[in-house]
Amino acid sequence: MSQLKEKVVVVTGSTRGIGKAMAAAFAAAGANVVITGRSTDEAPNRAGLPGTLESVASELRSSGAEVLAVPADLSKADDLQKIITATDERFGRCDVLVNNAALSFLGGFLEVPARRWLPVVQVNLLAAVSLIEAFLPGMIERGDGRIINFSSGAADTRRRGPSENPVLQLPYSATKAAIEALSFGLANQLAGTGVSVNVVRPSVATEAVTLHAPHLLDDPGGHGGTAWALPDDFGQSMRWLAEQPTDYTGNLLANEDLKALGALR
Repeated sequence: MSQLKEKVVVVTGSTRGIGKAMAAAFAAAGANVVITGRSTDEAPNRAGLPGTLESVASELRSSGAEVLAVPADLSKADDLQKIITATDERFGRCDVLVNNAALSFLGGFLEVPARRWLPVVQVNLLAAVSLIEAFLPGMIERGDGRIINFSSGAADTRRRGPSENPVLQLPYSATKAAIEALSFGLANQLAGTGVSVNVVRPSVATEAVTLHAPHLLDDPGGHGGTAWALPDDFGQSMRWLAEQPTDYTGNLLANEDLKALGALR
């Protein structure tokens, strides 16, 4: 029996890609899953990407999973509170928090004014801080909890050679570097409490990558020298991570690390 059976797992950014794959993997393990996102049947993704909260919830429920779908824009404090309140009212706790949702704007530094940094910081960093702040006390009280934060290879903006492509998403990169610092520091503070904090740098061929940056998939070395993974395979690797003992904490895991651990195909 999976260690996740009847655990409560909150996954932000669950309407497609990695988020949807993780929600499916947790649901298949018997967890109660809270999914969040902005794309709904009434307000689908404006870029034409597939997937809505309703369609994902329907898929998961058809397999017998207990699913709570909360429409939310993570740049808005009221919507963050909706996730927290709805989770507490339905399940009374959060056992596993997966901060996956992210926002990015492309362009050179002078092409992305400071005002456009604000929603990126709110979604990519402060939303994670707010959700951790809300659910962490219960995890500490129970002596059992897992926090999985999502970073990216884009967190490392060092230039390695004249042929390297320029960094065109500095707000995203800066927030992902901050998520890593947050994760390591929090893991340090929570050592011995029964709450683990790990951070991942996925390279996954999602719908967004296929639509917006298909040229990246032609690179046989993959993003950052890492071979691309399929969403479902990566979702299973996050199930593996959530099932590890809570003293497995403070780790930064890219695809090659998960493969070395036998967690990713």
